[in-house]
Amino acid sequence: MAERRRKPATTARPAGERHDPDFLDAMRRLAVRSLDPEPPTPPSSAPHGREVRAAERGETLDPVRPDEQALFASAMASLDQVVDKDQQQAEQQRAARAAQMARPQRSAHPLTAQPTIDDRLDLHRERQAQALERLHAFLVQSSIRGLATVLVVTGKGQHSDDGRGVLRQAVESWLIRHGTPWVARYAEAPRALGGRGAWILTLRR
Repeated sequence: MAERRRKPATTARPAGERHDPDFLDAMRRLAVRSLDPEPPTPPSSAPHGREVRAAERGETLDPVRPDEQALFASAMASLDQVVDKDQQQAEQQRAARAAQMARPQRSAHPLTAQPTIDDRLDLHRERQAQALERLHAFLVQSSIRGLATVLVVTGKGQHSDDGRGVLRQAVESWLIRHGTPWVARYAEAPRALGGRGAWILTLRR
């Protein structure tokens, strides 16, 4: 009678019981299979960023709590509000000082003598909006640098409809309405510096 081949015995491990290496080795030698699969080995996570730096210093980092994260976000928002408030106050103070100043005065006659020019800005052939933005920035920087007299070239507007120059008029209008903080006086440039195509600006000191 042919001898039947014995099937490997199986055994079930109580739920929650840990895997004992010696026990598992003994069961393998007896050809006993476990009904419970081995639990997957959790992936190892190497420390990153501040954990590595803290380990190098021999420190232990505590996890950041949600309330700490909320507190940090609130502090950053408050800082933004403080910065915005300071900028608004500075703008209000500048506007108040400008309101107390007299508007830039235009000389009744073009300058005949050639003044000393500290710097110049050429707006010739530029679009009006871009030209006025550049004029504003130029005056701010000239004031910071402590310049006294600057030349702004607009062109004579020979190809304009009225022959007066659209950009020339726009620059003069901007000086009267917005140039008070930086400009004390302005005049048509002498012929050698552009004549009707340029303005000489005397800046506030």
